[in-house]
Amino acid sequence: MKTILKVILIIVIIWLAFALLFCLWGTFVLKKTSDTVVDAGKEFVNTIQEEETKGDITLDEFNQIKVGMSYSEVVKLVGAEGTFSSETQIGGKNYKYYTWDGVGVGASASISFYNNKVYSKTQFNLK
Repeated sequence: MKTILKVILIIVIIWLAFALLFCLWGTFVLKKTSDTVVDAGKEFVNTIQEEETKGDITLDEFNQIKVGMSYSEVVKLVGAEGTFSSETQIGGKNYKYYTWDGVGVGASASISFYNNKVYSKTQFNLK
């Protein structure tokens, strides 16, 4: 009977030792995984914050753009090329549409050019 109790006790001790090792191993693995997820989250947030502070055009620059300015004058004022949106030919007259991104989510300016001169402009949420 004492032999059976000793065997059971040894089995319980071995089982507890494995359980303890498993818990410690899990803690280290989860900590490392958690740290990796946190680092990835910080990197993602930093990327979004960089995007929110980076823009091609500001409200002040937009307000300085006047009807009749050439595309190159607008580019010089803003400091960046616009993104070409579309072009239309009507009766030998050329209309081109460009957009510039602003700072913040969805912020932008759209400018239409008639024969390479500012014809109209609109903006959304520029700062």
